[in-house]
Amino acid sequence: MKYSRIILRGRFRETGPMSKSLIAAARRDTFRFDLFLAHVEWLLQRKKIDTVLVECRNGFQAGSVSNAEAIRRELGRLASAGKNLVFAADTYDAVALYLASATSIRLIHPLGQVQFLGLSRSLFYVRNFLENAGVALTVFRRGAYKSAGDRFLRNEPSEEERQQITEYLGTLHAELTSAIREGYRKSAEEIEELISGRILYGSDAVEAGWADETALPNDLIDRWKEQKAKEVSWKKQRPRYGKGKKIAVLVFDGAIVDGTSRQHPLLGQSVGAESYIGYIRSLADDKKIAGVVFRVNSPGGSAIASESVARELERLAEKKPLLVSMGSVAGSGGYWITTPARRVFAERTTLTGSIGVLMIVADARRLLNRLGISETSLKTAAHADLGQPFRELTPEERDYLEQNVEAVYERFLEKAARARKSSVDEIRSVAEGRVWSGEAAVARGLADEVGGLTKAVSYMKGLLRTDRVSVEFHPRPHFSLVERVLLKNAAVSTLVAAAPLATLPAWEDYLSLLRIPLAVIPQALGQEILPYSTTQPRWLSMNTERSKIR
Repeated sequence: MKYSRIILRGRFRETGPMSKSLIAAARRDTFRFDLFLAHVEWLLQRKKIDTVLVECRNGFQAGSVSNAEAIRRELGRLASAGKNLVFAADTYDAVALYLASATSIRLIHPLGQVQFLGLSRSLFYVRNFLENAGVALTVFRRGAYKSAGDRFLRNEPSEEERQQITEYLGTLHAELTSAIREGYRKSAEEIEELISGRILYGSDAVEAGWADETALPNDLIDRWKEQKAKEVSWKKQRPRYGKGKKIAVLVFDGAIVDGTSRQHPLLGQSVGAESYIGYIRSLADDKKIAGVVFRVNSPGGSAIASESVARELERLAEKKPLLVSMGSVAGSGGYWITTPARRVFAERTTLTGSIGVLMIVADARRLLNRLGISETSLKTAAHADLGQPFRELTPEERDYLEQNVEAVYERFLEKAARARKSSVDEIRSVAEGRVWSGEAAVARGLADEVGGLTKAVSYMKGLLRTDRVSVEFHPRPHFSLVERVLLKNAAVSTLVAAAPLATLPAWEDYLSLLRIPLAVIPQALGQEILPYSTTQPRWLSMNTERSKIR
């Protein structure tokens, strides 16, 4: 017998860092989906490997049901190819149960437990806090369901927000329960028993049929060694696989911002249009690349940056086939940048849509007064300090910003309508800032097909009229020789990844956080908060044409 191991550990990321960040590149606690796909393809080509041990380590964070769905689909491909899949976990929560349902044998730690209590989403509202702090916010938006601004204006969810979150959670719940029920061959009553609060420990889980054996992975490996089994390891861990015509998988993973890409210690990874356009152009000009699959995992961001990325993708699509594979989220600006694609694939549980516009302007005068801070603006024109959090908006400025938001919204509707070969009125009926699951988006014409990244690659094979392709993942930020040496040195890279001072934001970013004091409060549906004013992202820049689409 020959076996190999797949280890699930760390936080899910689509690929490596989007920016040339030593801190991000040095992190070792990351699960990279691109490497996982390449590993699966390697296993599929090794016919003599008949068993795969899937170890789900403590601390593994799928991040979303959509990410778990993508992993589970690939495990299913291995099972369909005749591989014997063994799943091992200390504790089986909803995600572990979901992934294990694609395997044939399940191991649980002797002191581990099985529990599935359903899904929940905690929503935070800070209206009272902001009032007490002396901060007033003005929210301009298009779309009744565009609810991110509600965190600051309300004390409870609106009916629209309650509706869309409840429906989306229902989709996630249905996906989890149906897959677990089918994979474990359990009745609806047994699933409901878990959801109602039953927790099974170790041998009790085995007796109830939720696991096959209480054992650790090393216990099983030792047993296999006694049987003269041989482990075959995947040594060349590279984000590429296959031979034939070249297909590039271009990953967009993070919020969309103006300027360059960056890694923010509070807000996470942001992809800058200025940085990303270079990656798109390099693929468009590379004659060896026959087609591009654009993998999107983004909650949105800057309207200007989204349009800049979309336009460059349109130019690429004029030269070679362009498909889209939606990851965990492709909403708002994340949906905007999918519009140039010939065909759009979404996971069943992808969070997408959110076709709407949101702009937030802060007034922190009362807060500054309480802190004993005074401010004087010297300007050459009446509206030169528009958007600064030191004064109230005038009626004329409010009208201007309303017009700005309306213009961006109409542009968004037109772009989506053209991409979906539909009318603006038809798109408007499913827009209003509302989010949809990937399955619902396909049903409403906002995406073409339910399926993962490998399905998009298979469709590209048909467009290129070939059965053999070489798939490689992009972007690939280039590091200098010294930086590469540092990253290969485990001790140094650990120090770099843990260095707190290196991750501190610039002084302008501290000031920008004053505009929305709770900019790091978790958002409904997993959306990040980005500070916003018309002078975003740098304190001293000036461009009144900027909007956030979220």
